Amino acid sequence: MIKQVLRLTVVAWVWKKYSSLIISTLILFGFFWLVNLIHQDYLTYAEHQQLPVGSSFIIKWLALTLGSAVYFWKVRFKTVAAPEESEKPKKQQVRLPSGNDGSKKVNPDAFEELRYKSKLRSKADIIIDKSKE
Repeated sequence: MIKQVLRLTVVAWVWKKYSSLIISTLILFGFFWLVNLIHQDYLTYAEHQQLPVGSSFIIKWLALTLGSAVYFWKVRFKTVAAPEESEKPKKQQVRLPSGNDGSKKVNPDAFEELRYKSKLRSKADIIIDKSKE
């Protein structure tokens, strides 16, 4: 039971992280299959009609190359344009109007500085430190 839950969790994580890449790759493979299917049909038709087939191979490889180029261009710009999620939001300060000419900067959230401290100390930590001394 736990094994199945872990597998499902891994699959969900991979899908969430790489869904656009997986879909793009499936579309590319579908495009390759479609181009080859159309080319095979043309070769069968050309064989019965006694038509030259040399140019069909050039068109086929140009289509495959163009499809690959579009795929790599899309994948490259999607990964480059993806923003970093790990960046901390910058502190925002709001200017409130005051009675005098100067404006006063006020932090809208009193706990803003505490969120970004590397280590928080509680009353229990302070008491333990005092007892060690």
